[in-house]
Amino acid sequence: MNQNRSKKIRKKIYGELSRREDKYRILRRVKKIFVKDDKGDLIEEDKVTGQLLCAGIRAEYKKAKKEYYKERRL
Repeated sequence: MNQNRSKKIRKKIYGELSRREDKYRILRRVKKIFVKDDKGDLIEEDKVTGQLLCAGIRAEYKKAKKEYYKERRL
């Protein structure tokens, strides 16, 4: 995507907002992993991981870019 297209999409989504607030959500997941204990035996533990997801206006902008690429491929 060239700068001209992305600029038009940003202007459509953000409007004239020069200051943008970054909002993120955290998606928490639990992974099962095997860890050795003191004796050398394997024990199963839960490891909690987090993934940052965009929220707010930036999420709308990313969605609009994705839609643009889908339309362009068809």
